Amino acid sequence: LVDTYDTEEGVRVAAHVLRHLNRGPGCAVRLDSGGLGILAARARSILDEAGLSDVRISVSGGLDEYAVDDLVRSGAPIDVYAAGTRVGVSADAPY
Repeated sequence: LVDTYDTEEGVRVAAHVLRHLNRGPGCAVRLDSGGLGILAARARSILDEAGLSDVRISVSGGLDEYAVDDLVRSGAPIDVYAAGTRVGVSADAPY
């Protein structure tokens, strides 16, 4: 989770750490708030500039099918959509 305070700085710190780890496949950074499409594009740029084009971008944070559709249609460089409560629980009939 790289967007606790400053997303771009969080991605830069993650990139620095990831470059120095003996990491296997499946590494990812996660964005959970803000303009996810724009932040994903900036994160992808930072990761690519650091030589980390294999690191995936995951997003979460109140996603529903409409938000996922909007992000997909926008062409945002997102690899994983972690949709939880809004997809798993019907808002109009939660019980």
